[in-house]
Amino acid sequence: MKKHVEALATLSQAHLIGLEKLELLQELPEDMANGRVPAVQERLATLFAFIDGELRAHFRQEEEILFPALEEPLAGPGPITLDGEEPDFCFFLFCESACRLIGPLAIYRRDHQMIWNAIDRLRSAWLEIGRDNSDPEFRLRLEHAAAEVEWLLGSHIAKEDEVLLPKVAEILDDQELAELGLALGVGASR
Repeated sequence: MKKHVEALATLSQAHLIGLEKLELLQELPEDMANGRVPAVQERLATLFAFIDGELRAHFRQEEEILFPALEEPLAGPGPITLDGEEPDFCFFLFCESACRLIGPLAIYRRDHQMIWNAIDRLRSAWLEIGRDNSDPEFRLRLEHAAAEVEWLLGSHIAKEDEVLLPKVAEILDDQELAELGLALGVGASR
C-alpha cells in the first residue's frame, strides 16, 4: 500500500469544499422568483470569493504542478492511422477513445477553460442584479449561468475524483507521490 497519498487527499478535500460551495447556487432560481435579491447577492458574493481565491489557486496547482507531473506517465499512444491515412481532427474529437488520442490532461485543461467561461457568464449576469430583477430574460440568463457553473464544475470534480486521482495513485510510486505532495505544499510548513 502506498504511504504518500496525502497530496491526493488534499486535492480531494478541495473538491469537497468546491461541491459545498456549489450548493450556494441551488436555491437561486426560487430566490429570484420570490424577489429575494439580497439573498442571491450574498450567496453569489460568497461563491465568487471562493472562486477568486480557493478555486483559482486549486486550478493553478493542477495546471502548474499536477498535470505536468502526469504528462509523461499519461501520454497517449500518439497519432493513429486508418488504412495508412491520418484521421482528421473531427475524428479525434468524436472518437470513443478521444481521451486516449488527444490525451486525458487536455480534457481536464479544456474543462478548466469551459468552467472559467461559464463563471464569466455567471459573473456578468450577477453584475446586472438590481437593474431590473423582474425581467424574465435576466432571471433566465442568471439561472442558466448558475446551472451551467454548477453542472460543469460538479461533473469536473466527479471526473477528477473518480478517474484522475485514482489513476494518479495507480501510476505514481511512493517517491513520486511524496514529491508531488511537496510540490503541492502538503506537509510543508506554510
